[in-house]
Amino acid sequence: MSLLRFQADVVLHMHSLPPEDYVVNTWAFSGHNPARDSTLDIEAIRSRLTAFYQNIDDHLASEVDCGSSRIVIYDRDATPPRAPLSDALFDGTVTESSTAGGPHEVALCLSFREAIVSGRNRARGRGRVYLGPWKKSDLDMRPGTLCGVVTAAAAALLTATDSNLSWDVYSRADDESKAIVAGWCDNEWDTQRSRGLTADTRSLFP
Repeated sequence: MSLLRFQADVVLHMHSLPPEDYVVNTWAFSGHNPARDSTLDIEAIRSRLTAFYQNIDDHLASEVDCGSSRIVIYDRDATPPRAPLSDALFDGTVTESSTAGGPHEVALCLSFREAIVSGRNRARGRGRVYLGPWKKSDLDMRPGTLCGVVTAAAAALLTATDSNLSWDVYSRADDESKAIVAGWCDNEWDTQRSRGLTADTRSLFP
């Protein structure tokens, strides 16, 4: 049975910031329902991703405008430029934090992989998303507690009971989508320079 393949962009809006400063996390899924009904898959994707962000929302910075953040879903196999199949708010309540965040560049990397197969290029079977921005109170020297929160949310995303949908890692080089079987989060911060804000003042010397 051929798959319906999807790209899902979670667009985290930021209070009082322009769209170019929004944070985007890109996810991949495949639908396995026999009827090839993309409506069922879209509902399942929105449900899974909403649950994931609900599980980490208490740690996101207050700058994240959860009430306006969106999940935009595309048919990966459609001819570019691809119009969204769905562009909607989170499918449920994602709570906004009341705690200001640290630098927007500071991210936590959630990594994941397909099953290990002899003879395959393993680098193409791995993927990642860079999560954040985070509350200042979570920005310890090492994000041990936060890693636990993120991996628990990822485990729930992976083992959700809607069996007709798989969370995938997508290889652009091979144009292949492979089901994820495991993942990890290292207790070290990553930096996404593109998420930094443009300076609006300058301090001079002497």
